[in-house]
Amino acid sequence: HLHFYERLEQCLEEKKRQHAWAQALVGRNQHETWLWRSAPLAADVRRLEEQMQLASTPPPSDAARRYADAIERDAQHSDGFALVGHFYTRFLADLFGGTMLGAPTRLALRWPSVPSYYQLDFPKPRRICIEDAYGAINDAFQAVDEDDDMKRVALSGASEAFRHNANVYASVRSTSEELQAPASPPEAAAGGPFPRAPLVGAVQGVLNVAVGYVGDRLR
Repeated sequence: HLHFYERLEQCLEEKKRQHAWAQALVGRNQHETWLWRSAPLAADVRRLEEQMQLASTPPPSDAARRYADAIERDAQHSDGFALVGHFYTRFLADLFGGTMLGAPTRLALRWPSVPSYYQLDFPKPRRICIEDAYGAINDAFQAVDEDDDMKRVALSGASEAFRHNANVYASVRSTSEELQAPASPPEAAAGGPFPRAPLVGAVQGVLNVAVGYVGDRLR
């Protein structure tokens, strides 16, 4: 997740310096000060690396790379207006339902607190923040005179983001299933300070919820 969140936020910040639609989308409610997720995600990654005693950060999955590359491509045409669709898909999902996975993820990771990624520091009541996010999207459309072609560009970006999001979750679930395979005798004997099998099993349950959620949104 960190890989494509960073790419999306970087692209939106760049477009904010160039185009009125991005200034309306990002700047109206100062979304970069509380809604951006890359910094909390980076903190969670560091915490997990320490817990699992990893020597280095694992590279992003192929699905995550493809998602980030799609964001980059969409930023390069039509003044990057497809990023409005990516904003809708990523951040409105976080505002509406993404945070519901915080508690099961905390249990899966055996952390005393919910991962930072799921902790949104709302500057106003949650309902108002959601309304403001929709208002920012409407302002972005008004900044391009509600042009029909630009609307189609934004819808294309949203569809692209939904598709890649589903692929990312499916990829992570597949990886977790591989990790649950019985360990070979040397691996089992090696053991380790952090028992991965229970963790992976718990994470699998979280992913089942997440993939089902994404699938419902896609249907």
